[in-house]
Amino acid sequence: MAGVPGMETEVSALGLDDLVGADREFLDHLFSVSPVPDISEFEGAANGRVFYLPDTDVSSVLAVLREPLLLWRGKVFEQGRAGTARGLNRICGWPRELQWFVFEAYPGTSELDGEPVIVIDHDFPGNPRRFRRMHDEVRRVRPGLFLASSHARTREGLRFICYFGFEFPPTAIH
Repeated sequence: MAGVPGMETEVSALGLDDLVGADREFLDHLFSVSPVPDISEFEGAANGRVFYLPDTDVSSVLAVLREPLLLWRGKVFEQGRAGTARGLNRICGWPRELQWFVFEAYPGTSELDGEPVIVIDHDFPGNPRRFRRMHDEVRRVRPGLFLASSHARTREGLRFICYFGFEFPPTAIH
């Protein structure tokens, strides 16, 4: 599979760890060909990984977000009002995992390619201002595995931050 060194795996066999090391071109393509999931697929605790984080000198938004993104371990979802899910981000903590930064997920249209996505909205009171500006768009790679493109809202528009993914344990897949 182009973009992932040595990868010859079919998309249906991919897991979170298989996408680590993928380049931006491959992830852009995978995101563009992946279908929108149904919001009902977002239930319970999902393990997460940041796959692609540009290693460039970028805005203060990215510099501030870089460290928390590396501590991010996934998301916890519960079904919300009709057609939505709500949840918290799982953050590596000591002596136990922390759950912070509330979000809501709902069906929407991609601001990047105009196609259907699940939008993850972090603009809630109590979240730090830098997280309230985050705009994430999610598509399904395969049942239980999701790829998200994360952006910060700036005066100039959306600024790419990273690709991340999350995966529900096989027993949790609907």
